[in-house]
Amino acid sequence: MEITIPTTKEEMFSTLKSLFAYYRYNREEYVEQELVPLNIEEMTFNELSTEELKSKARELLKPKHEEKLMEARVEIQKKIDEISYKVQIALVASEKAKENYASEYWKDYEEQIDNMMDKHKHMLNQYNLIYTGMAEFTLEEHLQTIEQKHQAILAVLQKQLEDYQQELENVAIKYSSLFEKEINAKYLELLDEQEKTKREVYKYNNAIEEKKQRYANTLKQANANLKLKLISIRSEPLPKETLIDLGYYDKAMDVVFGYYNRLSAVDAFLDISNEPTLALYLEDYFQDIVYLYRMKAY
Repeated sequence: MEITIPTTKEEMFSTLKSLFAYYRYNREEYVEQELVPLNIEEMTFNELSTEELKSKARELLKPKHEEKLMEARVEIQKKIDEISYKVQIALVASEKAKENYASEYWKDYEEQIDNMMDKHKHMLNQYNLIYTGMAEFTLEEHLQTIEQKHQAILAVLQKQLEDYQQELENVAIKYSSLFEKEINAKYLELLDEQEKTKREVYKYNNAIEEKKQRYANTLKQANANLKLKLISIRSEPLPKETLIDLGYYDKAMDVVFGYYNRLSAVDAFLDISNEPTLALYLEDYFQDIVYLYRMKAY
């Protein structure tokens, strides 16, 4: 605190009073500590819509779906190729048999045809084709009989070929329907996982929020306690040792000397001796000053 040397007794007491109040009871205003939030990062959650979840399910299942579709097509095409090959073999065999119907080759071919008839008789019945079992024929009747059997076998093979070709055309539709069912099942699975994650995130963030609130309340309470403690300290005057360290007594004596040095030593001694109020501001130093002026006066 800056002081001005007084020129009158009133100015001296006014300055001493100000010094007394400033050094003994004046304290810096309490500055409340800034509340620093608890720095714990919360979890973020991006909830997907129904369309987004289904799109995700589709993308996850698409590679496997395309693989299954390709395998099914390859398998059906393999059967088509096998039957087409059988048809070609049968046609070639038939031509050779016609050229050599009286030969041993013809008999071998007839046996092959009969074996094929027995093997495919359930298909002949399925497609409403006449099946004739093994029978004895004259050599002249062989050609006609074998040709009939041959045509029946070709009809079976042709019907199988048509069925597989139709299946190949419809395989995409069939697997598309299966794919949609798989997508719906996967969507429900993803939805369940999302809801589970959503609950976990909500639970975690709630716990973080509670921790932040408890932390903020603790800081507020600490500030309140510190403020009360400071108020308690400010209500008591500072001890003499502290006042000495702060320079209070030096300034108080400067004020007193500043006024009384304007007077003669005798006048100063007599006046100060009759001002016991100065002891309130100077305490033990009051008697020292009285003694000093007395020594100067006498």
